[in-house]
Amino acid sequence: MENKSKLILCIPIFIASLILTNNIYLSKANNDITNALIDSQNEIDNKQSEIEVLKIQEECINNYQELTESINNLNNYLSNHKVSIYYYEPDYDYSYIYNIDEVYYAASTTKLYDALYLLEEADNNKIDLSETLIYDEDDLVPFSDAMDDYEDDDEVTLSDLIKYAIIYSDNTAHHMLFNYITLDKFKSYQESLGIIPTITNTDHFDNTTARDSMKGLEELYKYLNTNTSNANNLKEYLIDSDKNYLSTDTIESATKYGEYNNFFHQNGIVYTDNPYLVSILTNEGPDNKSLIEEISSYLLALNTASTKVHNTCNNT
Repeated sequence: MENKSKLILCIPIFIASLILTNNIYLSKANNDITNALIDSQNEIDNKQSEIEVLKIQEECINNYQELTESINNLNNYLSNHKVSIYYYEPDYDYSYIYNIDEVYYAASTTKLYDALYLLEEADNNKIDLSETLIYDEDDLVPFSDAMDDYEDDDEVTLSDLIKYAIIYSDNTAHHMLFNYITLDKFKSYQESLGIIPTITNTDHFDNTTARDSMKGLEELYKYLNTNTSNANNLKEYLIDSDKNYLSTDTIESATKYGEYNNFFHQNGIVYTDNPYLVSILTNEGPDNKSLIEEISSYLLALNTASTKVHNTCNNT
């Protein structure tokens, strides 16, 4: 009877032991399965990551090939023309250059320095753009559509003269501004930008290269990005300026042209999603719109390809 009681007492203990052992086994099995699933998922994730990297690398290679092709197409086109190009993307510090040290007569691209110097001085409270100069009819020179409406001894503000020089490329306005600035200050300003001045009091226009023109454009880009009232006005003047052939129906550009005899130039900022600065200097005839627009189309293709490279290859 006593042995039977002991047996009865042992049965629950045995069952409890079996249950505990089973739970431990199941727990270990579940952990093993969970770990196996995690390892499997990690392996899948790693494979997918490798596939994504390979896809990006392939896309990067394809985009580089597109960029190389666009550069080759541009080089082939330019080889048949008397031109110089300096193209620069400030966001990515990427540039394309072609014949950038060839010297050209700058013509009215010089007027950009009138505006930059005086507007920067005004923003630093060194001059007042409402200051007036007296117009003398004897100072009137050709290609002065705005100043042609003024009469002898009329007053004209510095602000208006800047507007006329940029939007209408008014030569009389430029001469009046240049005389106000003075030769020494004009040359010192160009030197501060790293430009070697060639301008004289005899001819208020200078010589230039695409390399030097880009230095002026970099200063323009920096100034416009200050977003002062004067900077915003200058940007609007350049966008609305005569013979702005860098703009399209969908893309704005802030541009100043220059024209004299066979020289025709476009210096400006083209506002694509990846903005670029460009100096196009040519020696193939006046008002050569078709040449500028053709070059611009190649540059837009380069810009598109370059942007793709920046967006893909910088992440690999």
